[in-house]
Amino acid sequence: RSVDRDIALQDDILSAHATTPSQIASKDEEANRLKMALSKLPNGEQEVIRLRYYEGWTVKQIADHLNITPDAVAWKLSKGMKAMKQQMGNDDT
Repeated sequence: RSVDRDIALQDDILSAHATTPSQIASKDEEANRLKMALSKLPNGEQEVIRLRYYEGWTVKQIADHLNITPDAVAWKLSKGMKAMKQQMGNDDT
């Protein structure tokens, strides 16, 4: 009987995290908009944003990898994110 309760609990947990087709489509659309906005950035900004937010690297790791200062990484991240936010806002028309 505890197995039945465990299965029921797992089903409850899975259904709580289930997404509807419209939620999946919305997430896919948002991901496509992010990719488009990222692709419009200069290569240096694209790379630091990709490494930081998609690959999970630290600012120090990125700085070491690119042979630039952590301040330069932070500046590129800030500049790139501002440009992406602006682009994403412009896509809402």
